[in-house]
Amino acid sequence: MSTTVDQIKERLSIADLVSSYIKLEKSGKNFKARCPFHNEKTPSFFVSPERGSYHCFGCNVGGDIFSFVEAIEGVQFKEALKILADRAGVPIVIESDGEMKGKERLYRALEDALSLYEETLTKHPRARVYLKDRGLTDETIHSFHIGYALPEWNFLTSQLTARGFRGDELLRAGLSIEKDGRYYDRFRGRIMFPLADHTGRVIAFSGRVFENSDPNVGKYINSPETLLFNKSHVLYAFDKAKGAIREQNTCILVEGQMDVIMSHQAGVHHAVGTSGTALSDHHLTLISRLADTLIIAFDGDEAGTSASGRSIGAALLKGFDVKMIRLPQGRDPAECIKSDPSFWKNEVSSALHIVYFYLRVLEDEPNIRTKRKKAEEIIIPYIAKIKSKVDQAHFVGEVAKALRLPEEPLWESLRQHVEQYEKNIPYLKNRETIRRTEKLHNFEEKIISKIIALCAWCKKNHVSLKESASYIERIETFLGEKWNDISNRFDNRNIEKLLFEIETMPPSAPDVELNELVLNLEEQVTRSRLWKSTNDLKYAEEKKDDKMIEEKIKECQHISKTLDQIVKRKGDSSK
Repeated sequence: MSTTVDQIKERLSIADLVSSYIKLEKSGKNFKARCPFHNEKTPSFFVSPERGSYHCFGCNVGGDIFSFVEAIEGVQFKEALKILADRAGVPIVIESDGEMKGKERLYRALEDALSLYEETLTKHPRARVYLKDRGLTDETIHSFHIGYALPEWNFLTSQLTARGFRGDELLRAGLSIEKDGRYYDRFRGRIMFPLADHTGRVIAFSGRVFENSDPNVGKYINSPETLLFNKSHVLYAFDKAKGAIREQNTCILVEGQMDVIMSHQAGVHHAVGTSGTALSDHHLTLISRLADTLIIAFDGDEAGTSASGRSIGAALLKGFDVKMIRLPQGRDPAECIKSDPSFWKNEVSSALHIVYFYLRVLEDEPNIRTKRKKAEEIIIPYIAKIKSKVDQAHFVGEVAKALRLPEEPLWESLRQHVEQYEKNIPYLKNRETIRRTEKLHNFEEKIISKIIALCAWCKKNHVSLKESASYIERIETFLGEKWNDISNRFDNRNIEKLLFEIETMPPSAPDVELNELVLNLEEQVTRSRLWKSTNDLKYAEEKKDDKMIEEKIKECQHISKTLDQIVKRKGDSSK
């Protein structure tokens, strides 16, 4: 793998790569541009061909060609490696053949299945008429690679085994089922929608029933989870939508494949679908790399309302600005778009923040007491999940105004809801505690970043560190991780910025500075552990758990003793 990475870096210039995405201007021996990862008027994004790296002094992102592709394309390292390997014309050499060769076989089987499904659709006009009646154009059908599975037990399996695929491979790809040692087609008599990974590579299918009169057969069935497909990691059409999501800083979340496809056909390209699965934390993380705003548009029925409620809460906790589109009762986005594409565009552009959305819904409630009760049950729990205290205060004021109430009872209700959803996290009792936890973690990461950057500078400039092995051992002991794992975690952070700073003002005594940094890290980590242990002790006392109280007292005493030793060593080193 490392050989492949080195070959790619040798063949691809970072300036050429970045300039294929954004416009670069010459700035001495470097290049500069407006950062593609945040809005700015003055260029603060710099590319260094000499070092093969980039760094933005505005939003503090930086790295090499791999981290750039990861960020700009919204993919993981493996996908970035494939994109760059294809671009450089470098074969990806995998050291462990077994599993990766097996994966490649599954990918090929799925690609061949896709071709067969698409070809079959062209030969069955009834299926094409159905899609046309749903509002799809030929161009859209082709663009989304929609296909058709014959209502036969062995069509796909026999075709693919004739091409050299084994039955067990088709089973592992999710294309076949096995019974009594024989293999049969999993999808039969269905309109087929391919599910792809971030790069557009097919990893699974979703089939919509078309020719099956059995009422017990599900309307939609998806591939089972496989070596390639994890339903909680995949959003339908994310590979097609990611550019528009980044450009709009907004992602539209709908439920079904047809909803997504019709949205794209109507010119609204930043829509993705959950494909009938629950919105997961991984889904939200995927979206958060590209956008801060999430617009939710689930079906206007009871199931859609319930699903959207769960998604709203999870997205607010993740830090998204969540908006909502109100669909007519009993209709889904695809039906609304087919009737009037302009309706969809208008709804997307005028989507309301979730608080304003529900305040408007409650306008129809004539009884003021009922309205206030519903606001407390529906709106206040959402406000409790908003991260920003300023936003919380703003929306409490808006709700108070709409309900003709003073703010105090709303704040009391808000506090109760915050305590309710945080009660399962013993040492996170309130927002202040959450912020302190994040602050401590960020401070630790800053120290580690400086250590990594200083070590990198010393290596580049052939400066020997007398006790480098000792420093690394101390860091591994305190963090409980291997140094390689720790340093790899920081590849895409602010190391480049720190290297710029070190090169401008090189340290006069790297050993002294490194020792000070490691001591600071040890002190910070220990103080963080003491603070957490103290909070756990308070929790044990609240619960009157004598056994836990005894354990936490001993733990606090041990950590305090360690902290005293570190502070003493810091004092000795400064003399």
